[in-house]
Amino acid sequence: MTDFQKFMAEVDKCLISKLGLSSSSIADAPWRDWFEDEMEVEVCCAIALYDYNDVSFEVLESIGLGDYI
Repeated sequence: MTDFQKFMAEVDKCLISKLGLSSSSIADAPWRDWFEDEMEVEVCCAIALYDYNDVSFEVLESIGLGDYI
């Protein structure tokens, strides 16, 4: 498993635990770029949901990702 695959496994773990959806179930986001920028998984998940999937800040707060926006 490559480092990027490990990163995406962590992304999916975060998304599934918070929302019940994996990265393949939401709109595309620049995961590779964020991985290369060494961003934290939780930050990536929050940005992907907020900026690319129109999830409200209130929902992010309720699932524990509000601090990352």
